[in-house]
Amino acid sequence: GRPDNLWVAAGLCPTREFQSAFPRCRATSLRLLEGTFVSGSLYAASRQGFFRVADLVESIQRRRKSQMGMARKLGLVNLLAYFLGRVSLDRAEGIIGQALGACAFLVADAHPATCLDFDDDIDYAYIKALLG
Repeated sequence: GRPDNLWVAAGLCPTREFQSAFPRCRATSLRLLEGTFVSGSLYAASRQGFFRVADLVESIQRRRKSQMGMARKLGLVNLLAYFLGRVSLDRAEGIIGQALGACAFLVADAHPATCLDFDDDIDYAYIKALLG
């Protein structure tokens, strides 16, 4: 087993709820067996879990242009299953947990605001206007 102090938690919001709350916001949905979800961010983690996530994110960002690099990190079978629409929330937790070597929790009913993403100037301007 994994040590109890090595865990991460992230939120997902059903796409329909997110679009209802923020109709003009761009969002990419994850397609899981239970439905489509907007991915939130890591919202809780043990100290060790946080650094595992940071390492994985850096690794994936370096490999973002390389699908084979990402497949090696997350598992080719897992990526294929995802693209075929055969991954459940439970399996997604397992895939993430395996990639991190940590216990992973996905919360599928996170508040839409926790899934607002501001990776670029367009997203930032939208959120600034929304809050202004």
